Amino acid sequence: ANHLKKLHWSKLNLPPQQLKDTIWGGAEEHRDDYDFSEMDTLFSARSKPSLSTPSSATSASKPSKLSALSSKRAQSMEIMLNSLFKGSIDAAVCELRAPRMGLSVDQCGAFLNNLPTQEEMSGVETLIKQNGEDNEKVAKCDKLVFNLISIPHLRERLSSHVFRLSFGEKFNQLFEETTLIGKACNELRTSSRLTRVFEILLAIGNYLNKGTASGAARGFRVSTLLKFCDTKANDNKTSLLHYLVSTLNSKYPELLTFGDDFVSLSSARKISAEELMERAEALKEEYETYHSSISLFSSPDDEQLKQAMTRFAVEAHTALVKLREQMLVTIDEYGGLARYFGENEDEFDPKAAFDTLFEFVSRFHKARDEANTANQAKAQPKRPQVRPKGRNSPVPPLLASGAQPVDLRASLASAMEKRRATLEDAGKRKPAAEESDNEW
Repeated sequence: ANHLKKLHWSKLNLPPQQLKDTIWGGAEEHRDDYDFSEMDTLFSARSKPSLSTPSSATSASKPSKLSALSSKRAQSMEIMLNSLFKGSIDAAVCELRAPRMGLSVDQCGAFLNNLPTQEEMSGVETLIKQNGEDNEKVAKCDKLVFNLISIPHLRERLSSHVFRLSFGEKFNQLFEETTLIGKACNELRTSSRLTRVFEILLAIGNYLNKGTASGAARGFRVSTLLKFCDTKANDNKTSLLHYLVSTLNSKYPELLTFGDDFVSLSSARKISAEELMERAEALKEEYETYHSSISLFSSPDDEQLKQAMTRFAVEAHTALVKLREQMLVTIDEYGGLARYFGENEDEFDPKAAFDTLFEFVSRFHKARDEANTANQAKAQPKRPQVRPKGRNSPVPPLLASGAQPVDLRASLASAMEKRRATLEDAGKRKPAAEESDNEW
């Protein structure tokens, strides 16, 4: 039986014919060239010596520490203590008691997510009372938790710190997005070129639908705008969009760049009004929670913290009022845009309208650029086609207009006669012996 240690690899089961061109091609040939008998000793699968033997003292496991926390909680608390406070419990308590913590939003969030439950904190208190805080058998993470219990309203302290750190970024993003939507609505409503393009599209649609129930329309919904891109001509290539480009190119070239009027449309279309309102409402609720927690810090030791929280609450409230006013303006802009397109405000979906308009403008630009490329190709003069010279290639004209024609047959006969005369003259000058050896 094999008493050696096992190598847990994943072996290849290639047939011999597939090994030829691989790295394993010569392995079989050299299989008997090696002596591995020494491995019988080096890698024997002997049982490990018992931990109780003197020789195993260095590998003995550390005695387990006393802890009232779950293993996951204990590990998380110890990691935070070592990474944030270099293992110092005193430094952790001092930082978390400070009016303005030096922790980041993510660090505070990690602390909040790993704070022990009330049951675990009660267990830690009991453990410390029974064994003493200075007892080396008590786990360090439990000692940290025992000291954190002495900090009043720790969870509210951390939450308020997170709010103060994150409020500015959240507010700025909401305000910028709200303002951006208002700009996009205003750009659409004030573009005279978009008005002219829509008028032309309406005329095109009414011309196609004349004599039908869909004809004689006074307008069309923005949601149906892309129908102009999908309606094809008989060749199944040209669409009404291409026809629009051709019409503008020939009669209204100033409208070909109407899409340049919508600077904010690309970014505004990515913003959901509903999601924007939800985020604004969530920020307002965070503020209310923060404001209500100020009253908890009534201790003289927390007077500085309370003052800092109160000042920030005033700043946050002012900012939220400003945000609310801007959002009301945006809602009015949405309603104004719906009315501008002649649609019902309650049924009009601003984001869907933004998406449709952006897609239409993008397709219009593509069709316009393709038409410009085709027109430029037509305008360029055609170059004469150069055919390769060969046996069957036509002979190019050799004479300019007005020159006398050349008799090629006569010219060829004259050249052959001159060549014959030259050869005869050279033969007369050769010695007789050479003539006899070179008779034709």
